[in-house]
Amino acid sequence: NSSSTDTLLDLFNSEIVRIVDIVAPCRYVKSTHVLSAPWFDSECRSLKRNCRKLERLYRKMKNDIN
Repeated sequence: NSSSTDTLLDLFNSEIVRIVDIVAPCRYVKSTHVLSAPWFDSECRSLKRNCRKLERLYRKMKNDIN
């Protein structure tokens, strides 16, 4: 009985892997890490983040005060 259970579990696992390979096949993506400019420091990053936050607020409220 335990060998039957193991066989069924192996079949289930292999079918799941087969279906996932069909639906979402593995593909390799070449990733390159681009270093940021030397002038783009933490202060500049925080200013940019704040600017985008205010832009989103402006687009949401459509108000010149924001």
